[in-house]
Amino acid sequence: MPLLEVRDISKSYHVSGKRAIDPGSGAPVEIGGTPVTQPVSPGGRGRSVRVLENVGFELDSGGALGIIGASGAGKSTLALLLAGLEQPDSGTIRIGDIVVSKECDRRALARRSQLVWQDARGSLDPRLCAWKAVAEPLQIHGFSGDIRSRATELLEEVGLGREFAGRYPHELSGGEVQRVVIARALAVDPQLLVCDEPASALDTLNKRLIVELLVRLRQERDLAVLVISHDLQVVSALAERLLVLRRGKVVEQGEAEKLLVRPVHPYTRELVDSVPRL
Repeated sequence: MPLLEVRDISKSYHVSGKRAIDPGSGAPVEIGGTPVTQPVSPGGRGRSVRVLENVGFELDSGGALGIIGASGAGKSTLALLLAGLEQPDSGTIRIGDIVVSKECDRRALARRSQLVWQDARGSLDPRLCAWKAVAEPLQIHGFSGDIRSRATELLEEVGLGREFAGRYPHELSGGEVQRVVIARALAVDPQLLVCDEPASALDTLNKRLIVELLVRLRQERDLAVLVISHDLQVVSALAERLLVLRRGKVVEQGEAEKLLVRPVHPYTRELVDSVPRL
């Protein structure tokens, strides 16, 4: 049985202002290929905007799946659904033995699936130093050992020595902040790590280092990894299988190597052709 099963999920948002925004990326949601930038109905009553439509896929324990697509495709909304922070309008999401819903055990769900946020720095409390940020989930989940020592060990696992434990987010580089966020996600020993644009804000060197870190953690911890990105180089380095989202619909999925070399759908070919080549 797969660790993650997503069955025919759909999600809409009610729009009452001038535009619909993807809650993860902040990008205007596309409707029929056009970003919503005008009032959507007379009188300001708004309407429902479909962000995801009948999306389905599976991911085995220890496997890696990449979700690709342009801004507004619904990728970040999908990440929020997988983390249980949003609920689908229809369809089901099962992670291990938990069906994700408003009624499910939130702590048990957190031990199955953790989200590495797209805005890593924004997801950290600026008042907490690195070890205290990592210690938060340990405290919430009732860790019985030495919390500071365990938090420091987790920081070391992601490549941050003990000298980083007392530093605050403003004292850390972008790559270091991303490592703290990953360490925090690992604190409860999840089975699934959902990475929403894990390297989009990083320079080329740090992007490569974060990709290498995620590859190592997946192998060492037997983690299932779902990586969401518009960066095909990052996704192809992390995932064996790819799923292509366009305007909230799955247009193509398959083995990463084959899909990137011989894409079938015109939209996938467009994405592949847009990757800069030196």
